[in-house]
Amino acid sequence: MNTPNMETPRSPRRTATLWTTAALMTGVLGWLLAPSGWFAPEPVNAALVSQSGSYTIMTTDSTNEDLVLVLDGRSEQLLVFRTERLNELQLMQKLSLPQMFGDARAKSGRK
Repeated sequence: MNTPNMETPRSPRRTATLWTTAALMTGVLGWLLAPSGWFAPEPVNAALVSQSGSYTIMTTDSTNEDLVLVLDGRSEQLLVFRTERLNELQLMQKLSLPQMFGDARAKSGRK
């Protein structure tokens, strides 16, 4: 009994294309499933904003310290704090928003 040869001839170009596609798909799948920061670490962003009720809090970094800005919507005040020893806050400024905007309008010549 003779069995016919069931193999189909493959060109080297098709085989190379298939292997290249498989390698690319494996790389993309590995990149998607890898833990965050394994291939390319995410940049650290010091500026965060959070809102609760009439308060909005924002953190940002200054030259050598972190700042915490608190916007009180009820009293229309902006409070600026700086960090002390990474676990304490010190009030640097308390600004009245209506006063600040009024001063800015006066300096620009608008009424």
